[in-house]
Amino acid sequence: MKTFIKGHSPKLKDSSINTQIYTLQFELGVLRRRGELYLPTERGQTLLDSGEPIALSDWLLTQVLGPDHVIVNLRDHGPTTRSALVALLQAAYPRWTSTFAPSSCLNWLRHLRVLDMEDSNQVRLTDEGQDWAGMIEWVPEPFREDHADAVDDELISVAEAADAGHVAVDLPDETAIIAAIAEVGHFPPTLIAKLHAGLWSHRRRPSPC
Repeated sequence: MKTFIKGHSPKLKDSSINTQIYTLQFELGVLRRRGELYLPTERGQTLLDSGEPIALSDWLLTQVLGPDHVIVNLRDHGPTTRSALVALLQAAYPRWTSTFAPSSCLNWLRHLRVLDMEDSNQVRLTDEGQDWAGMIEWVPEPFREDHADAVDDELISVAEAADAGHVAVDLPDETAIIAAIAEVGHFPPTLIAKLHAGLWSHRRRPSPC
């Protein structure tokens, strides 16, 4: 896989190639790994067969931070500037303290023919973008810092209790879980980690099985 990508983009560093493979597997969900082999997922095969980016719409709109915010804003309020959309995404996800992630989100949508960014002062939805917008029947919500902090506090409480000898916590290995799931599916590691934390951070933890 790395050799193939390097053949198309000889100047790419190994770190950039690893990022591309990670993105295809976990962010876009078009690749899955079976042993040492990479195979297309059902979504990836649909994309190959159709050649249409809309094959990725369900995944990007429901599993990836940002696209639904951008598309709904342009659908409801019309064309706006790139800087305004970057600010919108940073307001929705305060942990994006730099412009890197918001800019990457906008570039993805441009390459997928969802956004027209030819005019440097205005970003608008393309006809395909309007199709994507028609799929969004929800109101995008901002990232909840209070919820994230609550999870962090519970994890700290469990760790402190364990250190004090009040409770014995024998956590399953998160890395092993992520690796095992990657062999048969394409759930992003961040989602797996959140579920893992949610199951084991609360005082009412599931019984081992």
